[in-house]
Amino acid sequence: MYFTLEIGKAILVLAQKLNILSMAVTKEERQSKRPEHINWRYSPALAQLLELQLTKINKFTKKRRGIAQKYINRFASTYSPAADTNPAYLRFPVQVKDPKQMREKAKQYDMLLGDWYNSALVPSTCNLQAFGYTKGSCPIAEETSKHIVNLPTYPTMTDEQIQRVIDFTTTYLNNQ
Repeated sequence: MYFTLEIGKAILVLAQKLNILSMAVTKEERQSKRPEHINWRYSPALAQLLELQLTKINKFTKKRRGIAQKYINRFASTYSPAADTNPAYLRFPVQVKDPKQMREKAKQYDMLLGDWYNSALVPSTCNLQAFGYTKGSCPIAEETSKHIVNLPTYPTMTDEQIQRVIDFTTTYLNNQ
């Protein structure tokens, strides 16, 4: 959510260019193909990291649900989860008129809002035909995806940061 001079993003891009980190979605995956380079066994270092992260998954999920509940409490008129569900809320989507404008405005307040779900089939750069999707076959999803912004739910968010997101989003929604 908060960033300084986008240093984290620059480090991520550099690490990907140096092949230290892989891309989140490969070109092959965007074409509905299995990437050739994928070794389905984790390296010992990645396996150890994965094991550590899995020990935290319940704690992280509980925190994300708590953050989402605060968003739901504030934006109940525009969002409510489907009945009989208990989502983990990796992302919290909100519909706005102009998502790009909202993300740009958020940057002025040192907030990073997500642009995930900006297509009926994600990522938006994938080959729709390779996945058997025909443009226009889900017009409501296509239109809705043009208006989605994702509020952060990362587990290390403080109550103050959550409130800043709520205040910013409330002000933005009231002025759009």
